[in-house]
Amino acid sequence: MELDSAAWFGKAFSELCRKQRSAATTITFVLGAGFSNSWDPRYPTGAALFNLAHDDWTAWSPILAEFLTMIGFPAERTTLDRELFLDIVYQVGMLRKYPPIRNRFVDDSCLDAIERELRYIVYRKFNDTAPPPKMLDGRFRLDTTGSPEKDAILSLFSVLMHPSCANAAHGPERALQVSFVTTNYDFVIEALVDSANPQERHASRRLYRGITPVSWCGEDALIAGHLRPSGNLLKVNGGFDLVMTHEGLQIDYRERDDEAVRRHPPQIMLPSRAQDYDQPYFQALFPKAVRLLQESRVVVLVGYGFPEEDALLRLLLRQFAEAPADGRQRVLHYVDLADERTQLVRARRAFPHLGRDGGLVVKPFEGSFGQWCKDVLKNLSI
Repeated sequence: MELDSAAWFGKAFSELCRKQRSAATTITFVLGAGFSNSWDPRYPTGAALFNLAHDDWTAWSPILAEFLTMIGFPAERTTLDRELFLDIVYQVGMLRKYPPIRNRFVDDSCLDAIERELRYIVYRKFNDTAPPPKMLDGRFRLDTTGSPEKDAILSLFSVLMHPSCANAAHGPERALQVSFVTTNYDFVIEALVDSANPQERHASRRLYRGITPVSWCGEDALIAGHLRPSGNLLKVNGGFDLVMTHEGLQIDYRERDDEAVRRHPPQIMLPSRAQDYDQPYFQALFPKAVRLLQESRVVVLVGYGFPEEDALLRLLLRQFAEAPADGRQRVLHYVDLADERTQLVRARRAFPHLGRDGGLVVKPFEGSFGQWCKDVLKNLSI
């Protein structure tokens, strides 16, 4: 009888933890919005984050409202929905690239201000919808009440982060490295990693971020052990914790007031008709993500819907198994609320060779990430 995704992962993970290998085996979790929503249903998925009521976004950013009227967007629009948001970001990008098509009153400084406002209102909408984990005294405070699925997620993370299954950089007896690539702006993943390592004050701080920040929550970023990371955490769409200042890129999870966020908005990739990853942060991150996926033997894809504008991210994911031969001895677990047939159709967008003999094995799982974790835990034997 063929094992389903959770059973296969549980048994394979158990076997990896029992083996004593000189080189690490890498398991990479690729996380979409459905991952955070599985932890807390308040976290927005799909178009929800970019659907803003008129009274909200015009109150938050009258400058943006005035700019949209000036460049010809209809003033009678009552909502700023995802389709319009894509158009706005696309038009701002085109105005930046091609100065001859600009309105006579638009210049680089104006476009810089509008981009800051767009990132600010996304930050504001997200935090009003789903308050982020708080950091107090250098530790995340994560709400763990009220859900058996939350217990399962935390339990599996505790197993994933357990020292006996940790990074081989600390010794040949540790055979497994767990890493994360996420499209999410939030820091649920950091809070979960910290909660799974209560004995270590800043466990998530030892995940390599693809860049070396100049500071971490106001402290020197180069702590002891930084050059021996426990794994990777690569935010390919940026994050609310990434702040660019004149000193360089900082990682900061502390609360900031509206004025501070407007002045230095988070480094996030806004959805557009034509995604532009030319910013230095993204240019530095993508080679790291490519190498990580090429070195991975198992990828767990959680709650990612393959939106049309994410063509570049589909190409990135393809690095896990670019050709049929690359898929040998590699497995993609796809955990999503969509039915298994839809999952396979989506996965084929990144892996056209999916299903060929000897190629990449795809294990779909229809259900929440919390349910998948519960099923995996039932099949662990370590």
